[in-house]
Amino acid sequence: MSYQSMEEAKLRGEKENIPFWKAIQLEDAQERDVKIEDSWEKMKYMWQSMLDALDAYEPDKVSRSGLVGTEGGLMDNYRENEEPLCGDFVSKVMSNALKMGCNNACMKRIVAAPTAGACGVLPAVLVTYYKEYNVPEEKMIEAMYVAAGLGQIIGIHSKFIYIADQDSFMIFCAGIRSDNFVSGFYLIILISELIKLQGSL
Repeated sequence: MSYQSMEEAKLRGEKENIPFWKAIQLEDAQERDVKIEDSWEKMKYMWQSMLDALDAYEPDKVSRSGLVGTEGGLMDNYRENEEPLCGDFVSKVMSNALKMGCNNACMKRIVAAPTAGACGVLPAVLVTYYKEYNVPEEKMIEAMYVAAGLGQIIGIHSKFIYIADQDSFMIFCAGIRSDNFVSGFYLIILISELIKLQGSL
């Protein structure tokens, strides 16, 4: 995607009377010289990979170091038998984030979006929301376009070093400067996705 600002994407949306996610999709297809349908299928593949990766979690499997692996199951057990202060939904998000992190440590397949170290962030929120609120799959894929577009624009204006996979719409960070900055970066993306899913973007 070559939008340099949110304003650019917004203006295209207004000019062509299309939603924000569609403006991102069109730019992606144009930049990669693929059909709109191919862009959608690629994003759908990423979404399905997130679902599959979360389903692949095994609570009894630990990493080769023996240090991690059971945390997702432990969080599930805590949520089911105690009363977490953050409530049921956020507790499920935490559990799913831990499961994805454990899968990463156990060398299972993950979606590094945008980094392997943070592989649990997007799936934890999106998959939990998807299952909790029975959201149609196409709406989740649209939300992923919103996240990818916003992430690209933020990345352009930060001092990240990016490696863009020619066949992939997802973005991979190679030079993270600060954990706090990155956490804020993900938070903005996730908020934008939830706003989209609630029908306001």
